[in-house]
Amino acid sequence: MSDRTPGREGAVEAIVGAATELFAERGPAAVSLRDVAKRAGVNHGLIHHYIGSRDDLLRLVFSTVTERARAGVDPADDPVDALQALRRQGDGSDGYTRLLAWALLEGHD
Repeated sequence: MSDRTPGREGAVEAIVGAATELFAERGPAAVSLRDVAKRAGVNHGLIHHYIGSRDDLLRLVFSTVTERARAGVDPADDPVDALQALRRQGDGSDGYTRLLAWALLEGHD
């Protein structure tokens, strides 16, 4: 974590980033908190301490990704531009559409 913001903020950023990547790769149901901790380079207990439960982490990831998607769509002049912006975001490991698809397939709200 040396290249990230130190302390709690840096740990939460690393955890959310790792969870986002893993959820997009495998789907939320196939990712454990230990997987997230390992990818983030943090102690497993920090997830519980800083974020809470697995469901809390999932909500935080979707909230974060949704906010990024909103920021990408806001400048769009029309619905076609907005959809294209969402599709571009879906191509990456933190893509909104990819995570949304996993959530729907797995029955999350």
